[in-house]
Amino acid sequence: MTTDHLSSHSASAPATQRGAMDGLLATRAAAAAGAPQPWDAFDALDDGLALHDRPGRQIFANVALQRLAAAEDGLQRAAGGAVLPSDPGALRLLQRALAAAASGTAVELAVPRRSGAPPYLLRCAPVPGRSGWTVLRVADSGARRAPSQIVLRSAFGMTAAEAMLAVALCRGASLSEFAAERGISIHTARTQLRALLSKTRTERQADLVGLLSGLAF
Repeated sequence: MTTDHLSSHSASAPATQRGAMDGLLATRAAAAAGAPQPWDAFDALDDGLALHDRPGRQIFANVALQRLAAAEDGLQRAAGGAVLPSDPGALRLLQRALAAAASGTAVELAVPRRSGAPPYLLRCAPVPGRSGWTVLRVADSGARRAPSQIVLRSAFGMTAAEAMLAVALCRGASLSEFAAERGISIHTARTQLRALLSKTRTERQADLVGLLSGLAF
């Protein structure tokens, strides 16, 4: 798999290749007016997502991946429009990972960022039933994610106030910062934290955050 293949984008991919997914990847321009295309749904995802065809060309990148590329912090738009690692070593690793995925083996790797922020995590996986096609998922390992308050209240019986605290902690806020923002005493915040630990059967704040972060979509 060559860098040229990786650098090609959907705009230059032949229509016959785009149609190889039995209409799943039909171009948006060809859609009936107002009718959503299946890959429009990928733009609703927080993680970056790209699709590569059998020759290894990147024929689609969702909005989240394009946004990561625009930040120019470890990912960039290559010639042809494909979103790829800016680090040459990471690019070579991605090439090998995509080749492995095209052969049926999923591979994960990390891409360093110029800012020193936690790396992007990439997973290359084969597309079931489509020999040689691969899907690339890119996640920001440093992103703070939190489940919705509705999920927390349903899963653990939290009160509204407790769910607000849980979300704030998952997003990186300290107990004192939450108390100040909500206009409550630190004593009240600590009481709510103890209730959260009890309801989730965790013993430490770090364990609580780890558990709840796993419920975030």
